[in-house]
Amino acid sequence: MDKNEKKNIEKISEEILVNYNFNGEVGVIQIAQDSNFIVAQSKLRSYEQGFIFVNKDSDEILGLETQKLIVVNSELKPEEKRFVIAHELGHYFLHCKDKSLYAHRDNIKGKEDSEQDVDYFAACLLMPGENFSNLFNQLKKEKSDNKDIIKDLSRKFRVPEESAKRRIVELGLI
Repeated sequence: MDKNEKKNIEKISEEILVNYNFNGEVGVIQIAQDSNFIVAQSKLRSYEQGFIFVNKDSDEILGLETQKLIVVNSELKPEEKRFVIAHELGHYFLHCKDKSLYAHRDNIKGKEDSEQDVDYFAACLLMPGENFSNLFNQLKKEKSDNKDIIKDLSRKFRVPEESAKRRIVELGLI
């Protein structure tokens, strides 16, 4: 993913967030519902984290009255569920908008480019760059251990620690 693609993804996530007054934690379920998605949980295979299904040709998906559905694995931790929902929204906002779509997120390494950009979208949505950078810099003054900083960022933004760690690198903070 090049710089222009990243800038475009950041712009899209910022445009979504401008409609909400989130202080720290982003209400990703609210964003999904406002985009007419039903968000559900189900026990999926151990390697499946979630999926998105958009069907413009029908008003029903899996027996539910909807054209838009996001399902997350009920076995995931709350912060992982939030990231999966944001990831699936990335498929919608970056690749779908006006057409049908099915995509799923799994925990298998070696992701396609389209998975990398929706992960980046999820990070931008859940950990907006300016807010994240400001908090990181504040914590850096208070704490010397990066592990403690990552834990604090993870708690504040309610994301997995690995996502907070990756976001620090993406933003060039260390």
